[in-house]
Amino acid sequence: FNKSKIVGYNFITVPDPSTPKGKDRVLVEDKNSTIWARFYDIDTNEPFFSGRDSQPKKTVKEIEYERRVGYAWYGTWPAHLIEKKYPKWLAANK
Repeated sequence: FNKSKIVGYNFITVPDPSTPKGKDRVLVEDKNSTIWARFYDIDTNEPFFSGRDSQPKKTVKEIEYERRVGYAWYGTWPAHLIEKKYPKWLAANK
């Protein structure tokens, strides 16, 4: 998980009146944030994204609006596992 973490960025909702729902989801710099992508390329360990066409894309900006705002492409899910669960598991399995 540490190898895949993305430090210094966050995936946030921003107002965008030009879109169907009046908002969009964007990746922004945030020096206090650590996130992980939902999917990673096995060969490169780089995040990838895919819309309804099932074609891999390098950035979330490349997928259609409906998929961009309707799916959790980035998140903090591994943080709890790394900080709390893994140390307990490691101590119990030494």
